[in-house]
Amino acid sequence: MPTLVDRGFQQALRLVLRPILELALHLHSYGFRPKRDAHQAVVKRLIKINSGYQNTVDIDLECFFDQVERYIVL
Repeated sequence: MPTLVDRGFQQALRLVLRPILELALHLHSYGFRPKRDAHQAVVKRLIKINSGYQNTVDIDLECFFDQVERYIVL
């Protein structure tokens, strides 16, 4: 039963926070976003390359969090 209650709270928070966070996220961010995927990112990048841009930045933060010091505050 607690997992059902937790799931309800998670969904409620998602419904409230997602629109707020979507406004704060960069327009060119495609990772784990609703209605955005890797294929759209590739198409966008190809359009930029064909119009003269030469540099692309790809950042993957997955391993970054393995290196962050964690402190326990009591």
